[in-house]
Amino acid sequence: MLDEIASSNGLDRYALYPVQAQHIGIDSARKTTKDEAQAIWSMAFENQNPRILKKEHSKLLEKYELWREKVEQDALDSMYLDELS
Repeated sequence: MLDEIASSNGLDRYALYPVQAQHIGIDSARKTTKDEAQAIWSMAFENQNPRILKKEHSKLLEKYELWREKVEQDALDSMYLDELS
């Protein structure tokens, strides 16, 4: 389903690793049989350490917040410079 939505809207499909959620699909993106698609189970998900993930997620969030603040400040600076000219 996600592949169909992405394709019909000209979007790309990305994979996130380490796996953040466990999912057994109805259909396979790799076009395998229905039985095989429903049997796929990500062992990478099972091996995740919740404490380590929380720490990694917190670091990523900090970086994102700093980046967002910089982008917002750059936009304000640009608007100010446009007003001066």
